Amino acid sequence: MRKFVLLFVVMLVLALGTSNVLAESVTDEKKAVLVEDGSTRVVTHEELDELYPKEVELDENSVTKVDKKDSISPKSITFYEYVEESATEDIDYSKSEHVTPWIDGSKDGATVSYGQSKTFSSSFDIGLSSSQINVILGELGVSYKETTSNDESFGTTFNISSGDVARVRFAPMVRESEGKIQTWRQLEGQANPRLRSEEAASASVLKEVGNFADGIYYLEYK
Repeated sequence: MRKFVLLFVVMLVLALGTSNVLAESVTDEKKAVLVEDGSTRVVTHEELDELYPKEVELDENSVTKVDKKDSISPKSITFYEYVEESATEDIDYSKSEHVTPWIDGSKDGATVSYGQSKTFSSSFDIGLSSSQINVILGELGVSYKETTSNDESFGTTFNISSGDVARVRFAPMVRESEGKIQTWRQLEGQANPRLRSEEAASASVLKEVGNFADGIYYLEYK
């Protein structure tokens, strides 16, 4: 019978790199360690369920818009805009990867604090061009990437009890975004561009703060 114990560590990494604050060793299966802005606190799984998923408030002032007045060219120009209509952030376990091999706790138990760095990829609607994908990424901001990797350091020490066999997995945090791709065209002599078309679009975009992916490290038992 396969037993899974999720020991969560949410890595919200500082812009200058990995936090130097190391959480206490996790031994209570009913609790997890939340790492946030370089500080740690113990939370229950119920508290984590309340934290994720969560609605993301859209701040129009934080998004760089295309200045249509500066888009005039001698002939014509066609460009895209992404209008985000709804979004949530959550841990995507479907993208989870193991970052250590199976570790045998043997007679005395074992601990692990480091593992492999794996690369993760965002997901976009089939049919979107590279230009349209770049428009979506540009609209969401610098914290959202097409690809990113986890840190080799877990930011905590996982304890594997005597007689258990387990490995560490990492699941990235994503922004589930839905909206519309607008196609605009501006002809020579026109004061303002005209909306030519718009189509629904959605994406599951990886979040990265600093140099590494946000997400959760947890133990999987064999």
